[in-house]
Amino acid sequence: MRTYQNLTEKDVKNLFDEISKFKFRGKILKYDEIKKKLEELRKGGMLTYQHLNIISDKKYFSCFNNYWRFPEETKEFKNELTKTNKLFASLEGRENFDTTKIEEIEREAIKILYGIFKHLELVSIILRFVNEQYYAIYSPPVAKILNPPRGSDYVSEYLNYLGYLRAWQNTLGLKKVAYVDMFLWALEEFDSLGKQQQEKIKIFFTVWAFNKNIEKRDISDFRKDLLTQLPKEKAEYFLRVEDYHTSAMWGGYYFEDVVRAKCNRAGINLLKYDEYRDGSYKVLKELVIDLAGYFGKAEGKYLEVVNLRNKAMHPRQYQFSMTEAKNMLNIAKEMANWKVR
Repeated sequence: MRTYQNLTEKDVKNLFDEISKFKFRGKILKYDEIKKKLEELRKGGMLTYQHLNIISDKKYFSCFNNYWRFPEETKEFKNELTKTNKLFASLEGRENFDTTKIEEIEREAIKILYGIFKHLELVSIILRFVNEQYYAIYSPPVAKILNPPRGSDYVSEYLNYLGYLRAWQNTLGLKKVAYVDMFLWALEEFDSLGKQQQEKIKIFFTVWAFNKNIEKRDISDFRKDLLTQLPKEKAEYFLRVEDYHTSAMWGGYYFEDVVRAKCNRAGINLLKYDEYRDGSYKVLKELVIDLAGYFGKAEGKYLEVVNLRNKAMHPRQYQFSMTEAKNMLNIAKEMANWKVR
């Protein structure tokens, strides 16, 4: 059971707006307006240049043209946009699909969009405004905080990024992934503000620390305490405050980091395990079997952690116990210390 105060979307939006005003000369980014104007896409509509003009309009997204450009409005590009007909509608209704099917649909949609725009950040911007519940802008400030593993291709890169954001979504108790991105962006940009600006925002907005007493701390303390920690440290932190589910989720990311590191040590080429880039249960299992053989270990309990890792990544389907969360973290730490005989 959680023992900390959840943020609300209103809290996040207030913080985001305040920092945006300082950063972008008094202008607030009107993301909600863009979302409303792109609503038809979720119902099966095709992406058009009119939609792209809305996204890049200064009155909604004042800083867009400082960082990005959409491709020119040519006949060829308009033909490419026809590939998006009903594409965004295919991302709806996730509750009706199993995890494997969702991953397949997401991967295909991102692949199609990347083929059209040839730019991962543009793909992420479009997805964020079409469906903010599950998608967010891929931005360097947030990637710096999250530090997700690099993908072997552009699709994996974005899915890894989203995976970490979705873990934070559970941690922060927010319903929409886009708001996790906004919150983390605000925390990262906070450090770039002057002292006077920081003081104003501290007074305007405080966040709740993750502890049993729900003590209030200011933004910089919160960021220093938790956001800069590694997945292992996050897992141990939430284990201490008895949030076993969140602990297990971060423990799952730590386990993945360990597997990657040990594969590099053993000279195992991850690229030949093509499905691993999809987070495939089967291929992760094969990697652990190969690693156990290389380091001279019996594979049994390590395969158990693969099963726990997969459950940890799907919070609405499984509730972790203290024993399971501890088991996942302890075995992952044991694997981190494996040495060749």
